[in-house]
Amino acid sequence: MSKHSEVKIDLPNLLKSFQIILKRTIYKLSFGIDSANNHHNFDWPPNISFISFDPAQNIKIDYDYAKSDFLQWLTTNSFRDTIEIILLFLDEIRKVSVLFSYGSERRMLEAQWNKEIIKGGETFHRYGLTKKFEELKANFNLDIGQALIDHAISLYQARNCLVHRNGVVGEIDFNDGDKLTVSWTKMQLTYKNAEGLEIDIIEQITVEGGAEIYFSNQIKTKSFSLGERIVFSHDELTQIIYSNFLLAQSSITAVEKYAINNGNTFQPPQSP
Repeated sequence: MSKHSEVKIDLPNLLKSFQIILKRTIYKLSFGIDSANNHHNFDWPPNISFISFDPAQNIKIDYDYAKSDFLQWLTTNSFRDTIEIILLFLDEIRKVSVLFSYGSERRMLEAQWNKEIIKGGETFHRYGLTKKFEELKANFNLDIGQALIDHAISLYQARNCLVHRNGVVGEIDFNDGDKLTVSWTKMQLTYKNAEGLEIDIIEQITVEGGAEIYFSNQIKTKSFSLGERIVFSHDELTQIIYSNFLLAQSSITAVEKYAINNGNTFQPPQSP
């Protein structure tokens, strides 16, 4: 009797897992900012010894400097996390796309699994973000959306600068003439008054009676010049996380379309 294993593909859960990771990043970022801003005095723990290492010697870090440095470190690492999780998410997108490529046949031999899922997955994992998008398009014709891809690649370039040059922009980082420009999609709440003027709602305001209120996606960009350090605010990072979620959502939709065109069917969700 031949042995076989059953693989179940749950695309909604894949998207849910990605969203949970993004939400945790926002929570950790908010917790860190709140903690730093609500501590006005701080005694260095006695178990932290400032051992003398020439030429640093026995120098303590000033509290205000430590706070400022911590907030920058917090946003920088949160940004890196939100970009690097895309790389892992696309690994999963490729995996399910390979499985869907078998269509109604729904069967893979052991050799095929080892070649396409294991070895192919290891190769794909080592690719940079641009190469991953190219491979998904070439092999599965996934229509993720060029604008979302362009946003992600620009943010990935900023991530590379953070990793390899400590966030200080060099000529190698330029993608827009003599600067590094990143872009993302932000969700904007807007209202249209009686005269038809559209006004973005940035803070709490009084809206006129009869005004139309709606959400829209807007493109935002930020540029960094030579020698400038890459820094994002809390609000900008939250917007970038939202933009990355749109990318993931579009990727799932593209996989579903590919699967259906390849002869796969989806069962309706089960009632709880």
